[in-house]
Amino acid sequence: MPPMRQQSGQTLTNTRVNQNYLNNGLELVGGGAFSGTSVQITNLVSAMATPFTSRNRSYRLVISQTYSVVASELFLKLRSGTDHSANYYYSGTSLTDGATQTTRNGSNVSTGIRIGTTNTNASNVLLSATIDIFMPQEARETGFVVEAREAGGMYQAGGMCDISTQFTDFSLVCASSVTGVMMLYGWRS
Repeated sequence: MPPMRQQSGQTLTNTRVNQNYLNNGLELVGGGAFSGTSVQITNLVSAMATPFTSRNRSYRLVISQTYSVVASELFLKLRSGTDHSANYYYSGTSLTDGATQTTRNGSNVSTGIRIGTTNTNASNVLLSATIDIFMPQEARETGFVVEAREAGGMYQAGGMCDISTQFTDFSLVCASSVTGVMMLYGWRS
């Protein structure tokens, strides 16, 4: 059915709006600049202290690195009060600009899900990634899909955190000091 056209002078009411459009879809949960010194970046944006709620079933996290002291791998860990540090499984492929392919995987690792490799302040090869996180707030296995432009090429991976825990938030873990911008979106259903 085509959308209703609003006539000049008419009042827009709930009966004239398809509530399905308003109640479903992708919504911004929060975001902004982040920085982390040392190893861990936890609760990156204060407005996102508890980003995973029953309002959204799944999430999309978008990260753009702006600076790093040294090149280092970046990982995402789920949290429920503290970092969850076990039962992460992932498999991915890095493809460099020179067409060299490398398999990346983790089986029951404590480091978290690999997001990609940061780079030093070389603006043309800084890490940028989208991470889909499936149902982290439910007491079930949480799935991930990662697509990233990392230092040296492209990276795609999929994985899971194989534990039945309701998570409330996440942290990013990196061996280097890193800064960037991120946005978290939730899929309303």
